[in-house]
Amino acid sequence: MNETKERKKKRVKQFFRVFFGRGIITKISLIIISIFILTAIFAPLLAPYDPTKIDPINKYMGLFSEGHLLGTDRFGRDVLSRLIYGARTSLVCSLLSTMWASIVGSTLGIIAGYFQGVPEKIITRLMDAQLAVPGLILSMTLATIFGKSIFAIAIVIGIGSIPGYTRMAYSTVLTLKENDFVVASRLVGQSKFKIMFKHLLPNCFSSLIVIFTMSLGNAIMVESGLAYLGVGLSEPIPAWGIMVSDGFQVLSTYPSLALLPGFCVMLIVIAFNVLGDSLRDAMDPKLRGRL
Repeated sequence: MNETKERKKKRVKQFFRVFFGRGIITKISLIIISIFILTAIFAPLLAPYDPTKIDPINKYMGLFSEGHLLGTDRFGRDVLSRLIYGARTSLVCSLLSTMWASIVGSTLGIIAGYFQGVPEKIITRLMDAQLAVPGLILSMTLATIFGKSIFAIAIVIGIGSIPGYTRMAYSTVLTLKENDFVVASRLVGQSKFKIMFKHLLPNCFSSLIVIFTMSLGNAIMVESGLAYLGVGLSEPIPAWGIMVSDGFQVLSTYPSLALLPGFCVMLIVIAFNVLGDSLRDAMDPKLRGRL
């Protein structure tokens, strides 16, 4: 028992040593992500104004204006409040899309890898067909079908993320299905469902967690891109992509209206990518990623 505990402690220590082995950039990324998450959670307490409240008299106020730290937009809405609520919109949309994509994608990958034959051919061909279509074109097309609500955009983004999870789970199951613990489970009469989701799925977790983390940043970027192009979230929902699109129209006169939300998107996407890269190294120290 003591040896088992010591082994676990050693693995935990090794995990954190490798995870933070990339230096201060991982810690900074964690801090950035934590700040955005806390901002999203406590948005009603942090935002000085209602992000959808229109005040035409005070439109296009500059930075550090009286009563509006980051100014106002073309409708007189407070930019700081919309940035704060935009963090909630982006993170909720990103989390929903990534969660359902990981569940569907990993399930399909496990089924394809374990059964092979007809299920494998159908699933892999569907994934190949989807990957043959440019991601942005697919997302724009689906967005026009599903609508512009947060839930609908989460479905659209999730569909685009499914092949990554399917391929990862599929390749992992192929390498594990003939291992001794799987063969022994079949010999003692365990059901295929139990073997797939009790024995094979847990062994896919390390790889899936890395993809999940990186997908969060990618989902935020896609959500912002769709909103910028006018096929994603729409007014009056406070979203960073909408803010960039509106600000781009007056970029030469009021650059902060586009640059501030764009900077937020860039910051959190980089932070999630660095976090995912560090997790990859910690889960498998042989894969030493470099920034």
